[in-house]
Amino acid sequence: MVPKLTKTSLSLTDFVRGEREPNTLTINIKGEDTTWEYKNLTWYEKNKCVSKATIIGQNENGEASLSFDLATYYLEALQTMLVGAPIPITINTLKELDSDIGDRLISIVPAPMGGEGVEEVKKA
Repeated sequence: MVPKLTKTSLSLTDFVRGEREPNTLTINIKGEDTTWEYKNLTWYEKNKCVSKATIIGQNENGEASLSFDLATYYLEALQTMLVGAPIPITINTLKELDSDIGDRLISIVPAPMGGEGVEEVKKA
């Protein structure tokens, strides 16, 4: 069943991300400014990254357990978001980045769940 459409002054393009110019992030590396181009994640892409970082298993009592790997979320999100970079973007190159560069890059990644910031997710 298709839901009934409600009236709004917004157009479909206000709801759906179309082809937009990528955003840029400049990171200074050894005195040289480098440009990293990225696109924002769609709702689906973000949820796909969250799914890849979610681990379903069993605890030591044999009960179902659920955990979340924040590092995997960042790797998946950055690999999806980065559309232009001074280096090839693969999971392996992202894993080997200098921590200062990695910290700058994760600043463009949205919080994985709700409106919570990274610090709230880390505490969970």
